Amino acid sequence: MSITEEAFDPALNPIRAKVSLGMRVLSVDDLGFDAKGGGLFMSYLQAGDADQFSHNVVKPRPDACAHVVDLA
Repeated sequence: MSITEEAFDPALNPIRAKVSLGMRVLSVDDLGFDAKGGGLFMSYLQAGDADQFSHNVVKPRPDACAHVVDLA
């Protein structure tokens, strides 16, 4: 996460800032099979819900990580 102050009032208080937030989904490759999260995910897949899971994956828009916030 990063915050960039873009505009200030005469007393140098920030009145507009840009916030960038980056996230990613971890997989079993990232966690490993021995990690709690990796084991839980593999158990979920083995339970037969793999088809339902693969259709519900959310893909973020490329421009979704940068928003300008007015603080005034």
